[in-house]
Amino acid sequence: MISGFSALLIGLGFVSAGLRPLTRSTELFFLISALFAVLTLIVQRVGTVTLVGGVAGVVFFAIPGAPFPLHIATALISNAIVFDLYLKTAGFKPVSPRNIALAAAAGSFVMAVATLALLQTLGTPIPLAFWLLAPPIDTLVGWVGARFGLVVARRIKSSAEVIRTV
Repeated sequence: MISGFSALLIGLGFVSAGLRPLTRSTELFFLISALFAVLTLIVQRVGTVTLVGGVAGVVFFAIPGAPFPLHIATALISNAIVFDLYLKTAGFKPVSPRNIALAAAAGSFVMAVATLALLQTLGTPIPLAFWLLAPPIDTLVGWVGARFGLVVARRIKSSAEVIRTV
């Protein structure tokens, strides 16, 4: 499952890089949060998201011609670490859907700030308005993505239960 989710995140990174001029990578905040929520609800183990995000982020450096490997690795790893840290400090077992959505929002906020800081450090000028608007918007998009992921995960779990009973 971890390799499958890692491969999916790598594929999303490539697609998002091509769409970046149109979307500003906003779809990644939604999709990463949705995937992290699905993974967490199905596996019910804190720490799995960090493993998946770390593996996918590091793989970008090994792929020749990968688009923006440092940017994507920073985004995935920072989001995954904050996501899991939030869930670990929340201390609820099993992990509640509310905490998964809040973890995704926190991870998305850190991902937004980390990637903006990285881009600015590498020489991309980022206007103050963008610094003020992007993190809260991306946080909200991440929260919505996690809520969507929770719906998908419940559907996956209920489908698996139906298959087991047949």
